[in-house]
Amino acid sequence: MTDLATLRSTADHLASEARWDAVRDLLAPLPAEELQRANLAYRFGEALYFTGRISDLKAHAAAYELAARGAAEPVDVLYARNLAAIAAFELGLMDEAASILEQLIDRAMEEGLQPLMAKAAISLGALSSLRGESDRALTFYHLALAPLDRNGDTRGLGQVHHNLGMSYRDLGKLDDAVDEYRLATRIAQDAGLQPQVAMSIIGRAEVEVMRGDVALGFILAERGRLLAVDIGDPISEGTAHRIRSLARVGIGPAAGSAEAGEEELDAAAADLARAGELAESTGNALLRAEVWRDLGRLERRRGRLPQALLNLTRARDALKSLGASAAAVSLDLEIEALNGS
Repeated sequence: MTDLATLRSTADHLASEARWDAVRDLLAPLPAEELQRANLAYRFGEALYFTGRISDLKAHAAAYELAARGAAEPVDVLYARNLAAIAAFELGLMDEAASILEQLIDRAMEEGLQPLMAKAAISLGALSSLRGESDRALTFYHLALAPLDRNGDTRGLGQVHHNLGMSYRDLGKLDDAVDEYRLATRIAQDAGLQPQVAMSIIGRAEVEVMRGDVALGFILAERGRLLAVDIGDPISEGTAHRIRSLARVGIGPAAGSAEAGEEELDAAAADLARAGELAESTGNALLRAEVWRDLGRLERRRGRLPQALLNLTRARDALKSLGASAAAVSLDLEIEALNGS
């Protein structure tokens, strides 16, 4: 019989060192019922998320919920539903994620589960951000800050400040975005949360490129990439490759005014190819759409208009299916311009 207390202690120690691949491998042989009984089902879900096993996370969330219902543990049911929402979001099932989260935040408030309410608020903020509702996203993030601070949840605080950086980026408040990413990185570094460190460094890298400092953007993206590889975070690794490509050749619809040689264009294409591989292997729908978008812009830069049109259309359709309406509309304009050229 498994010594659950020892198992829990080992898993918590590995998680404290952000050794999520080791946590995953340690807990994977156990059935959901035993994980739930040992208070390790949510921890296993975290390990699956941080190691990019999103399809496995979706399956685990369903098994965890079933085990929690069988054990008549309503709080565990809610935590399982939170994992289900995270998996749905990452897999691009946005309507499913929204439905789960809206019910979850209401139940968490009713039950006085402030930490869970904060988790749901963070996820609803990310969903709002994806839909182009950046001001609404800010509201959800600020709702999460107080309970996270009261509970001393450094991981949650780091995540909120990271997400605030994304919202300020989308609002064009790039200085504010950099401040939030720096704060998120500092919080995560102090707490030894290496996956969050990697994500926030990479997030800041994109904003630095947007601000025109492509050299700093490349350095930060590479730093984040190396860290992501070291901790086994393929989604962050893929995002870093995507940002490196932007730093090599510029960013956004207007890219093309800066000079870039064929060697740099080839290197950018290689970065995007690797990012695409990682998006496919992890099932990350948003990263896949972003790679198609950036590849389309790169192909247009190189004068390969049919390939550019194909990739931009793929990206536009994928973003629409994710509910990223503002980003999709922006690509509509680019596609229209290509069709008229």
